[in-house]
Order: sequence, then structure tokens, then C-alpha cells
Amino acid sequence: MGNPVRSSEGREIGKVRQLLINPEDGKVAYVVVARGGILGFSGDLIAIPWDDVKVGRDMEKVIIIVDKEILEKAPRVAEGKDIDMHRREA
Repeated sequence: MGNPVRSSEGREIGKVRQLLINPEDGKVAYVVVARGGILGFSGDLIAIPWDDVKVGRDMEKVIIIVDKEILEKAPRVAEGKDIDMHRREA
């Protein structure tokens, strides 16, 4: 948690707020990214399907890399609300 999330162009777009685990198979389903705000709080939250991210390293930090098109389609998440893990944006 708190690791940077970058666009595929290298621009930092937020920080990892949490990982959502699919209870049916125990695998990561979404990474919730906090954008804006202070220290990742009070900004907006977006849920990015795990299959749509790349994981890399940068100076001993794990980073999440996401294509711009995926970011634009990512659903917004309301603080404290669940998301439907079976719903995928078309």
C-alpha cells in the first residue's frame, strides 16, 4: 500500500490504496488507486482490474503501470463501498 502508480508514459498518477481480493479464487481482482488529495486521502479512488496493470520496480519500490486508456475507463469507487468484482467495463 502507498506504492506509486504510473501511466505507461511514466507520469505518476496516484498511489496504491488497497488491493481487492476475489473471495472465490483468492487472487487479486483490482488495485484501488488514490488520486489527488493529501497522502492519497481525500482524492478520488479508482478501481483498476489487476489483469490490466503491469508491475515493475523503480529504485527498490514496486510500482504499478497502467495504460492511459485503462485509467480513463476505470470505475470510480466510493469510500467504504464495495465494487462488483464481476463487472468489467466494456
